[in-house]
Amino acid sequence: MSFAKAQDLLRLAQMAASRRRGVSLEDICIEFGVSHRTAQRMTEALDAAFANVMTIDAEDRRRYWRLDAPPPERLQPRQETTIEALEIAARTARDQARLRHARALEDLRDGLLARLTPRDATRSEADAEAVLAGLGQVMRPGPTVALRPDVTDDVIEALRGPFRLRVTYGSADAAPRVIEPHGLLLGHRSYLVARQPSRSETILNFRMDRIYAAEVLDESFAFAPGFTLEVYAAQAFGAYQDPAQYGEVIWRFAHGAAERLCPAPHGFMADDDPARCEQVLDHPQAERTTDIEPDGVFNDVRREPVAAIHGFR
Repeated sequence: MSFAKAQDLLRLAQMAASRRRGVSLEDICIEFGVSHRTAQRMTEALDAAFANVMTIDAEDRRRYWRLDAPPPERLQPRQETTIEALEIAARTARDQARLRHARALEDLRDGLLARLTPRDATRSEADAEAVLAGLGQVMRPGPTVALRPDVTDDVIEALRGPFRLRVTYGSADAAPRVIEPHGLLLGHRSYLVARQPSRSETILNFRMDRIYAAEVLDESFAFAPGFTLEVYAAQAFGAYQDPAQYGEVIWRFAHGAAERLCPAPHGFMADDDPARCEQVLDHPQAERTTDIEPDGVFNDVRREPVAAIHGFR
């Protein structure tokens, strides 16, 4: 067996041990990018290499392979990338005052290191630190809005329910208000997306830095019908939203920019460089179109072709 195949077999064993139902042939095809027949050969190799492999025929008429007990911890692959990812996520959580998440990520990172031999743990930490030292964060000019960690933790706990939240908002001596949190928009200035039943059924944005105190109530509630944070956030380019400003936006580009985008047969804008397209247009609800209105494809002054991108804000 080649070294690469041995690594794939080890990964397959970990998948079969960690997933409650095990892995199916379709899971293997997707995970390893192999054909159905190759996936069958991999399950045969799994059966031959491990004595504790079980097969389960599920109700969806698929067969699943599962390891009855996880493989020995000494067979763990190198964890540098995992440790790097956990460390970055933990630092980000601390910067956003999400101390609960930061502690959980750090505990998970420490647990991975504890399962390695001292030599491997030292090497993994050194490699991860070398990568982290080369990563920087582009900061927006100006002061950073400070969040209260205790308030952030209470908000996250309320979202988990979901539970109603009693907050002191605006000033420290303001009258408490009860709100129903629907989501948290993190950005240069973070907002709690919530509904205040005593006021209206409208979804409101509460600045997190203006919440002076928060208390999770033992009162559950139902989200607004059809509400999803992804769709709500996509209605604006930033975290703050004003319903009065929501509508169609058309971006027009001068000749130099238009040369980079050309009409495709299906009517959308095409570009030979996908990365460039991604830089030009990165808003979730925007779409590339050709402006076919009589005066829309020319600049009225210089009669130059203009590219139009329709989106929403």
